[in-house]
This record gives sequence, structure tokens and C-alpha cells, in this order.
Amino acid sequence: CVATVGVAANSVTSALALLIRIASSPLSPTGLAWVPETSSGGALVNDIRGRCLLRFEGTESGVNERIAAVSRLLEPVVQPWVWGGSESAAIWRALRDAAPVATSPVVLKLSLPPTASPAVANALAARQLQCWYLDAGGAWIWIGMETGAAVELVQALRDLLRPVGGSVIIMRAPAALKSTAGVLTPPAPALAALTGRLKQSFDPLALFNPGRLYPA
Repeated sequence: CVATVGVAANSVTSALALLIRIASSPLSPTGLAWVPETSSGGALVNDIRGRCLLRFEGTESGVNERIAAVSRLLEPVVQPWVWGGSESAAIWRALRDAAPVATSPVVLKLSLPPTASPAVANALAARQLQCWYLDAGGAWIWIGMETGAAVELVQALRDLLRPVGGSVIIMRAPAALKSTAGVLTPPAPALAALTGRLKQSFDPLALFNPGRLYPA
């Protein structure tokens, strides 16, 4: 049995507070995400906008008990939405496939400590970017944007996340943009030198992924 519980959350701060609370509880969720109200992406995404999404799996009785426990954690006036079966599966398939940002020409995936998500949200708001969502309990942020200011944003986000060990991957973009910004976050100089020497020892002719992970 699989079910997804949706709980209204109108800010990244309130969403993260709930996601972290559920993640640290004994409820054992198998999926935690938040889709801001500003996201777009079709009818399914419209149904989940502005909501934290909590997935539970197990026996029917066990899942029902955890849904009831979530309801008890919320304010009495808050009524969660519940999707089961194929509807629940469709929600997480859409999030896996980056549906809320899929129509954007540039798609970024950030990996970061969840506590750093508000700083990223503030950076996006300052640039009036509204097409993004949280997955993996806030450890991933997916962003959709136009190509115009993408290089500058990628560099700004990498600078923001570097002190906390985060990274930015360009999942989709024109080839020229990928070449300029680099698909992956560059490693620290010492690590880059070490991995470069390892690659040289295993691939002295630079036959594998030339120009992708390391300079050609």
C-alpha cells in the first residue's frame, strides 16, 4: 500500500520545518517534497502546488496509522490531502521527471543540506525566479529558468553552496551554456589535482568523457 499526504505550506521555511519534523519522526516516510505555489507544469502539478508531499509505504493498516499520526501533528484546523494508489505513484513520477520545471530551457539540480534551502530560495526570489521545487526532504532543489542569466546564476549558486558542501548540476541547457558554465560543480583544487592524476593513470589517452568531467 502506498499513499501520499499533502499539507499546505506557503513558504520554504514552513515547508522545511514540516519536512524535517516528519523526517526525524518514527513515521518512516519514503518520500518528502515541497512544490511552491508559483510552480507550473500541467494539471497534476497544479494539484500539488503549495503543498508538502509525504509518501508512506507498507501494509494498509500501517500506512493508515501513519496518515492519522500526521494529522495529529498538524494544527486541528489543517486538513491534509491524501492520494493513494495510481494517483500517489503519478505524483512521485512527476517529481522524479522534474515535471514542475520540465518546460524550461535550462534545468538545474542542486544538492545541499536542507538547512541551506532558505538561502537558495532567497537568491532565487531576488532574481524573480519562481519555477523550482524541493525534493528528498530539501536535500535537492530543482530549478527551471531561461538561458539569459543562467551562467551568472549557476556561478552564484555554486559560490553560495560551496561553503556547505553543496553542488549545482546543469541537467539540461544548450551546449554553449554547458561549455561556459560547466555541467558539474568544479571540485576544490586539491581534490581536482588528485582526481586528475587518477584519471591520467587509468586513462592516459583521455578517451573517456573528453572535456566532460575534466578539461580535454
